[in-house]
Amino acid sequence: MNFINSMSLLLASDEAIAAAQESASWLAFLAFGTFTFWFVTLFAVGILFYLLSRDDVEDGATAAGVVFGLFLLFLQFIAGVDIYGTVAANPLMAGLIVVGYIGIGVCWSAFRFWWEISSCVQTAVNDEKSWMIDKLQNHYMRFDDMDPSKAKEHAEFIYKTGELPDEVREAWNGHIDSVIPHVSERKAFIITHMVFWFIMVFFFLLKDFVKEICVRIYHKLSRFYDNIAESVKNKAKK
Repeated sequence: MNFINSMSLLLASDEAIAAAQESASWLAFLAFGTFTFWFVTLFAVGILFYLLSRDDVEDGATAAGVVFGLFLLFLQFIAGVDIYGTVAANPLMAGLIVVGYIGIGVCWSAFRFWWEISSCVQTAVNDEKSWMIDKLQNHYMRFDDMDPSKAKEHAEFIYKTGELPDEVREAWNGHIDSVIPHVSERKAFIITHMVFWFIMVFFFLLKDFVKEICVRIYHKLSRFYDNIAESVKNKAKK
């Protein structure tokens, strides 16, 4: 009986050793620095980039947070990167890193929100001429009983002089207020840029910044070409 018990314990210990070795080999397969580790890391980063590259970034922010949290758990419990132990052993350094990370995120989100407001205002300013002339034309048709063609011609003249009626000036100021997003409406946008600033900076430089610069160059050049066209047209008129 003792012999059988001894054999059972031996077999059980052998099975435990085999299971431990199998577990260790699996962990080693995913350990930090291995090909599989980098594959999982790049896969997670790719998902984050995909979720945060959408035009309406708020839609993917929650999912990106879940993916980022799962990746941290993968590092801690599977890849062998002892995040908790490192933080516990170096609380001051960890605190400084967290404060620095949040500080950079706050600065970046503030800049990004300012950039969005500036872009909205710039878009309105680019369309100022057509917007103003349309409002002035309606103003003179309504208050001075002008026909549409004469009202438009007078509106273009008044726009060039800058002597706008108070009603049109107030309407323009209200239009500017309406195109500027409020902080409460962009809460998710701000938090997303604060948390994932290390990815959002890349997207901004790759897409938004280049696009905005090209749009502003276009509008500058379009005004230049409009002036050329006006000059040639005026010379041809009798």
